Amino acid sequence: MEWSLAIEVVFTNPCYQKKIDSFEKNHIPIIEVSISKKLKLDTEFCGEINFTVDEVKKYYHALKKIFAKKVYGKIRSDPVSKKYH
Repeated sequence: MEWSLAIEVVFTNPCYQKKIDSFEKNHIPIIEVSISKKLKLDTEFCGEINFTVDEVKKYYHALKKIFAKKVYGKIRSDPVSKKYH
């Protein structure tokens, strides 16, 4: 059984309507998951990104641990699949 699902990760701007419409037209549901300021990787932009690969790996594993327990999301598109209905 083949099934598609889009997961939209949001920090500043939610999924825009044109994208939602496109996924819905193609019968692909979208779940939008927001990253709060508390979970943001701290960066300072001075023309380049100032964090190391190890810092990104540590951040990734911290998020993975948090999301393994609980993830809140918003269903942005929930079309009926023509293939299964």
